[in-house]
Amino acid sequence: KNWSASVDGLWSIDDDANKMIAAALVDDEYLCLKICQRIKTDAALVYKPIRMGLAIVTSDNFEAPNDDNATYSIDFDGTGKPWLIETASEAEIEAATLTIPYQNVAEG
Repeated sequence: KNWSASVDGLWSIDDDANKMIAAALVDDEYLCLKICQRIKTDAALVYKPIRMGLAIVTSDNFEAPNDDNATYSIDFDGTGKPWLIETASEAEIEAATLTIPYQNVAEG
């Protein structure tokens, strides 16, 4: 089986994911790729998985215009059976979902 995925966004030198992807590209290593839907609730950020699987970085495109934000576009080729939300059970979806509660910080 094979599959592919592409992601793009604003580039940040301090982003841990960007660093991990760059290292995998340089070292020709596979990553466990997880693409999620971000859901903002009153109490938390919820990351619900859409696709997951083992993938290698096939291209890393970087744009840094003189008068605008730097952006990236990365392509991945997957190997093996991908995890798809369409075929996952509710229990599998719940187990793979990440919830990050908002911190209530008292002012004082």
